[in-house]
Amino acid sequence: MMYGWGAGAGYGMSIWMLISWIIMAVVIIFALYGLIAIIRKSETGRFTNKSLEPIEYLKERLAKGEISHEEYQKIKEELLK
Repeated sequence: MMYGWGAGAGYGMSIWMLISWIIMAVVIIFALYGLIAIIRKSETGRFTNKSLEPIEYLKERLAKGEISHEEYQKIKEELLK
């Protein structure tokens, strides 16, 4: 018995169920991709406040006046070796 839905209703319902499962799978895949991207970014320090790179730290010290330009050049040469 078809319970009043007609002969083709069973197939139509299963197609929509298949489409909804595909959509749910796509949403889950994008959510996982986003989560993995967030985890990777946090590991690389984009979201964390890690210490500055040595050259950036050196530039900051020069800007604050903690070291002279000559000291800056000397330390920079040592860091780039």
